[in-house]
Amino acid sequence: MEDIYPLTPMQQGMLFHTAQTAVGGPYLEQFVFTVESPVDLGHLRRAWDWTLGRHPALRSTFLWQDIDEPHQVVISRPHLDMAEFDHSFLDDSDHERRIKEFLAEDRERGFDVSSAPLMRFTAVRRTGRTVLIWTLHHLIIDGWSFPLVVRDAEMAYRAFASGGEPAAPPAAPFREFIAWLRRRDTTGDAPYWSDYLRDVPGGSDLAVEPGLIFERRGEAADGRAVHDLDRQTSARITQLAAAAGVTVGTVLQAAWALVLARHNDTDSAVYGLTMAGRPSGILGVERIVGPFINTIPRRATLDPARRIHDWLRELQTDRLDAEEFAYTSLIDIAKYAKRPADRKLFESILVIENYPTVERDDSSGDELHFRLRSFIEDTDYPLTMMVLFHHAATLRLQLLYDRQRYSAEVARTVLGRYEAALRSLTSSTTVADLDVVGEAARVTVLDEWNDTGAEAGVTPVHIVFDEQAGRTPEAVAVDDHGRLVTYAELRARSDSLAGELIGTGIGPESIVALLQRRSVDLLVSVLAVLKAGGAYLALDPDHPDPRLTYLLEDSGAKLLLTDATFADRLPSALPRLRVDVAGGTAVTAVRPEQTVSAAGLCYVTYTSGTTGRPKGIAMTHGSLTNLIRWQLRNTCVPVTGRTFAYASLSFDVSFQEIFATWTCGGTLVLVNEEERTDFERLVILARTARVQRWFLPAPALEQVAATAAGLGTALPDLLEIIPGSEPLHVTGELRRLLGAAPGCRLENQYGPSECHVVTSHVMTQKPDEIPEYPHIGQPLANTRAYVLDRELNPVPVGVTGELYLAGAGVARGYLGRPGLTADRFLPCPFGDRPGARMYVTGDRARLRSDGGIEFLGRRDSQVKIRGFRVELGEVEAALREQPEVREAVVLLRTTGDDKVLVGYVVAAEHPIDTDMVLDRLRRTLPAHLVPWTLVVLDEFPLNVNRKVDRSALPMPQVAERVVESPPAESSPAESLMTRVWASVLCMSAVGLDDDFFHLGGHSLSALRLAGQLRVAFSVPVGVGAVFAQRTPRRLLNHIIGESGGSAVVNAAVTAYIEKEDQA
Repeated sequence: MEDIYPLTPMQQGMLFHTAQTAVGGPYLEQFVFTVESPVDLGHLRRAWDWTLGRHPALRSTFLWQDIDEPHQVVISRPHLDMAEFDHSFLDDSDHERRIKEFLAEDRERGFDVSSAPLMRFTAVRRTGRTVLIWTLHHLIIDGWSFPLVVRDAEMAYRAFASGGEPAAPPAAPFREFIAWLRRRDTTGDAPYWSDYLRDVPGGSDLAVEPGLIFERRGEAADGRAVHDLDRQTSARITQLAAAAGVTVGTVLQAAWALVLARHNDTDSAVYGLTMAGRPSGILGVERIVGPFINTIPRRATLDPARRIHDWLRELQTDRLDAEEFAYTSLIDIAKYAKRPADRKLFESILVIENYPTVERDDSSGDELHFRLRSFIEDTDYPLTMMVLFHHAATLRLQLLYDRQRYSAEVARTVLGRYEAALRSLTSSTTVADLDVVGEAARVTVLDEWNDTGAEAGVTPVHIVFDEQAGRTPEAVAVDDHGRLVTYAELRARSDSLAGELIGTGIGPESIVALLQRRSVDLLVSVLAVLKAGGAYLALDPDHPDPRLTYLLEDSGAKLLLTDATFADRLPSALPRLRVDVAGGTAVTAVRPEQTVSAAGLCYVTYTSGTTGRPKGIAMTHGSLTNLIRWQLRNTCVPVTGRTFAYASLSFDVSFQEIFATWTCGGTLVLVNEEERTDFERLVILARTARVQRWFLPAPALEQVAATAAGLGTALPDLLEIIPGSEPLHVTGELRRLLGAAPGCRLENQYGPSECHVVTSHVMTQKPDEIPEYPHIGQPLANTRAYVLDRELNPVPVGVTGELYLAGAGVARGYLGRPGLTADRFLPCPFGDRPGARMYVTGDRARLRSDGGIEFLGRRDSQVKIRGFRVELGEVEAALREQPEVREAVVLLRTTGDDKVLVGYVVAAEHPIDTDMVLDRLRRTLPAHLVPWTLVVLDEFPLNVNRKVDRSALPMPQVAERVVESPPAESSPAESLMTRVWASVLCMSAVGLDDDFFHLGGHSLSALRLAGQLRVAFSVPVGVGAVFAQRTPRRLLNHIIGESGGSAVVNAAVTAYIEKEDQA
């Protein structure tokens, strides 16, 4: 033993990760040289023995077991392993194959780091040259040391080959650096790193398409992708650095930060940067061999308005400021940053090998020179981007990646994006201009995947309906539970009502509100309004009167079409016309003549608004016409097919149901309001009515499939199931439903109300082959979809961005809200269409490698619940209007299988009656906007920016509430009733007089409750009964009254309990 001393911080980390690996392991390096002259292996061994003797670090071994602090021990004369193979008889391909195989085997062999030296050589003879493989461990050497060692070995070989001895000045030992580290003043480390990493959530991972991330077991974890930049690009990078007054390394750093930020859809990045770590206070430090390097976390903020040169100078200043603290171990940095041990500071590192090169341009004669052909290095990080200054001042990019996390395709793609980032830096003015996509990929994502041009329809849908009625007048247009309405009758009735509407002054741009029960009359009203040139606004009768009154006033509706059921419901000075007694009941009429343009207003729908008030969306005839024409071209349902009229008319999908059916001669199968909320009746109706196409929200489809499975029935006539509204989840029940309907295809459609439907994903494969969470597809005819970053630049494939929609589907805007319209409907910067606009969806999405789009949720506080779009801000505003409430926050929570709204309030006065607050909300808000429960807090938790920390808000403890009527002494029927309620509402217990709404009940839970009660009590229980009776006691009394008395109910309960016991 020659010497012993502690480890550097970097060595400590390397040793820790190496000791955890059984074979091979990280930080093993292999350098492959070509020597273009005969090599004497005796002289070569002597040269390397001399080189090892000159540099103590190369003779180090490492001890850590059974001692408090790991140490490195310098061995005086270790035995250097040098093997030899003869490949002179092999052709080039066999030689390369053998070399590749050897390198893999050599890596598996690894090193015992407690035995020196941690290096070995393999010489492979070829005719006229030698391939030399130098394998070593990173524990003993860094990139700066590499050329120093190689040059010493070359010099020593030449000396021995000429019969002499090598001569060189003494080299300072690596222990000089260890001593310097021990003397270093560390008092500033903790304050610096604590402040520097304040508020940093974690290292930037590489967020890519899930299908490209996977785990391969049983394979080597190391992978590498290599790419050499051309001279022109390398020169431009150097020129940019000079112009900005920074190093080339700073430009390389900026490009990696850009790639990470774009991949994570953020304006910041955190990564590891390997620092040279050679302090100027050590004499001759640039000639000392050893691992001086250390990797430290760096963070970069991408301010879009920042000029490139200024940003680069900012990054360089940041790095220079860190040099004083660059010797801190990652363990200590994590401690100072209060980072838990299981959370890494960063997920990737950047290594810039800008050291003296071993390459020569003057090798000639018999002198030996090592020409580096390739090298292989591993780290313990999922990604390591290495940049080497290579031949002729070019840059070599080498990405090391963990193959258990990333595929080779991802690695190649990331490497290409890093090059694109470097190119973009050299040609951009501000950070906002920067791009990581690259020109070829840009053309693909912006142009090729949006090449959706098709013949645009110019004839409005109501005119197409009339033309169809002329061709098939006796065909059935509507099947209302056996009452059949022909096209001729429907045309005549709508013509008659349209004439009356025109007589009242209705014409283009006039808005007519519809408040009617689901009936043929309602469908007549829709057609009549369009034929009169007006636009219709469908009001949902389930919504509270104050909300409907607001919609009438906000829309500026000129007329209200109603019926006997709702004729006197809304006190309003607005003129109204009862369709059931107006001309709409006539069967003959003169066709009205009104001209509407594609840009004319067709309908208005209202959706939740962030300001606390709903906002109206103005959709044009051209948008609806384009959608219907596309639907007709891309359906598998025959022209005479039967489509469920299931959606509420206040949902835009209802227009798709109606006009995709009536413009080709099909039949609408009408669903009444009671059936819409009773899935058992729905499934039975769909089967008996032989429905072939069904549009419905994804959550409702799950219920349909579960109900069909529970009933043991199939829907064999279905040819198309078209879910939308929320992300589709393909359950086992849905697969069985599809499997029992030969030829049925599942079509996932996506589109916010501002654009109706804009993408579609048709699944025709076997049900078992359909993914559990399908993507939303690609743009429809004449529509375009862009996934963009915050600066409206396209993001790379597989990377999260925001979805923007353009083309024929885009609405005119928000009714009477020019400011909001300008904010959400932007000028489209892509394509050559003057005046084109694109809608800002607020939806997070990413492009797949096949051009499909994956929906990933929302950027803002908008959520979807039971198919309804909800702006949490609207609910929060409604809560703040309550006198008892000072502050309010609303979150979407998951309870059991349900998604529910939970309101958090800080009371203006105590105590607060939450049930009373919720009751008032039910009188002003639709049911889907009323919180499931309210949680009262003294104060809201705040984050470091003094904003409400929503992640720290507690989960509601509704299940622990005290029931009003303990069920302990209840009858068997009462006990079963409350037990079923508790199960459906995910509660530990429910009292007989607890209110369904006070317990957080909603429409979907009412559906589940009705279904389970039908099974438990062997009697039909409708959702309407749940809503009307509201408590278990009243609902049980209702069931007793409807089923023929207590004896019948008690017998059913006894049979059910016995069946439970047997199970």
